[in-house]
Amino acid sequence: ASPLPDPAPVLAAALRHAAALHLLAAPALVLTNPPAPVLGAAARHAAALHLLAAPALVLAPLAAPVLAAAVGHAAALHLLAHLVWSKPLGDPLGGTQLANGRHQVKMFEPEATADTPEASPFILLGSLRFSDACLRTYAHPELLRVAEAINGEDFAPFNEALFIKEPGIGAAVSWHQDGVTHWDSPDFDENIHGFNFMAQLYGSTAVNGVWVLPGSHKLGKIDIKNLVSSAKSERIEGAVPLVCDRGDVVICNRQALHGSFPNSGFEPRLTVNFGFHKRSSVLGVKGGGIHSDAQIFDDKIIARRSRVLGYAIAARKERFPEEAAYEYKPFTDRSLSFVWDNTARDDIRDYNRDDLSI
Repeated sequence: ASPLPDPAPVLAAALRHAAALHLLAAPALVLTNPPAPVLGAAARHAAALHLLAAPALVLAPLAAPVLAAAVGHAAALHLLAHLVWSKPLGDPLGGTQLANGRHQVKMFEPEATADTPEASPFILLGSLRFSDACLRTYAHPELLRVAEAINGEDFAPFNEALFIKEPGIGAAVSWHQDGVTHWDSPDFDENIHGFNFMAQLYGSTAVNGVWVLPGSHKLGKIDIKNLVSSAKSERIEGAVPLVCDRGDVVICNRQALHGSFPNSGFEPRLTVNFGFHKRSSVLGVKGGGIHSDAQIFDDKIIARRSRVLGYAIAARKERFPEEAAYEYKPFTDRSLSFVWDNTARDDIRDYNRDDLSI
C-alpha cells in the first residue's frame, strides 16, 4: 500500500477508539510528533466518554517505513496483521470466495465523500490481545453464565473481534451464515455452530447495525442469492435490525442469516464481538479454516485456546475484586489458576491462531 496524502483523519479516528477502549493495555504505540488536530480529536472524545485517552492504535494503510516513522514501535506492524481492510463504504467480502464463499451476494457500495481515506480497517481480530477492557468484558460472570446455560459448563471459546463502522466510512458485511463444518452433520441442530455476544460501545441503529432474519438459524444452509433475487433487493423480506443502546449486549446464533450495510449514516458503531461453542461441536472436528488454520481440534488445542479465558477472569478479578468471579469448570477440574501480568500478555500475543473456527 502507498502512503496516504494526509493520514491525520484516519489517525484521529483510530485514537478515538483507542481512548474509548483503553487500548494502551497493549505495548504503547507512541506517536512521534503527533499533529495537534489528531491529539485534539482524541482528547475531546476521551473527555466525552470519561475514559483515558491513549494513542495506542494507528489504523492507516501506510507502507511499513511510513508506519514505523509514525509510531516508532514494532508492535504497530503486529497490529496490522490482525486488521481486515475495506475501501470506504465498500463490501470487501460480498460475492467473493473469501471465508469459504459464505458471503454470496455483494452489497450496494455507495460513493464515499472525497475527504475519506483510501482504505479503512473494519475488523480487528484477536482483540483481547490489544485491550484490557475487551479482556475484562470477555470474563463478565453474567455473560459467561449465559454461555454455560446455552453450551454447557464445559463450553469452548470461538473467536473475538472488534467491528469498526465509522460514519460515512464503515464497510458492509454482506448477508451470510457463520457456520462452516456441521451443515450436513447427522447431529445437526439449531445451536451446533455456537453463538456470538455483540457488545455495543456506542449503540447500534438500523443504519449502522446488524440485521438478522429471525428463525433462520433453524433452516439449515440458506440460498442467499435466491432470497435476494426473490426480494429484488438486498433488503431481505422479514429481516430486522438489532437496535441497541450503549452498553447493550446482543446474542446472535451463528447459523442465523445476518449482515450489515455500509455505514452511510452519522453515528459510529464499535462492536465488541466474542463467541462460544458447545465442546461437542469442536472436539475432534476439523476446523473450517476461516479464522485459523484448518486443523483438528483436540483436547490440547482447546485447552491452549481456552487459556485466554483464564487470564480474562484473572484480569477482571483484579479490576473488580468485590465481584464474584466466574468459575470455569474445565479449569476447576484441573485446579488451574491464572495471573494477569506481563508474562500473561506475552502468552496471548497470537492466541487467536487457535480460534475454534467451525
